[in-house]
Amino acid sequence: MKTKPDDGNKTMRWDIRRLGDGRPAVLRQCARAVTPFGGLVVLVELWRELGLLTALRERLPFSYASPNSIGAAETLLAFWLSVAAGARRFAHVNLVRSDVALRTLLGWRRWPGDDAVRDFFGRFQWKQIEEFFPAVTQWLLQRLPVQTVTLDLDSTVFE
Repeated sequence: MKTKPDDGNKTMRWDIRRLGDGRPAVLRQCARAVTPFGGLVVLVELWRELGLLTALRERLPFSYASPNSIGAAETLLAFWLSVAAGARRFAHVNLVRSDVALRTLLGWRRWPGDDAVRDFFGRFQWKQIEEFFPAVTQWLLQRLPVQTVTLDLDSTVFE
């Protein structure tokens, strides 16, 4: 592997041989952030168009008082984005947390860790759950275009 500066954009360039067939290939380092979660851009854009962040802020039964805390609505969205990226446990939130490009797409300086997400859900009591999540679901469903709905119960179709 040969390393040499690429004067065109002030980055490094590596001339390598591919493992499979031994043919030459070039790797270049770039200063821009890159993310493996680029598909989340579509979801982020949908949420932005819907105004989901504002709706969550208006409907959440609590907020954080500390000026250093990440907002409650942002914490919930970070959790949902982590799940969309494949998280199965609270600890998996940290996989997405280190993604600078994704934070840049969201306009966030920081991403909540697994403890912050766990604490967020720990603040909910039954009454708050029954008020908040149905209200958000209703708000979201009101923004969907009206379509014909088919309900299929035990092979019986009602239209």
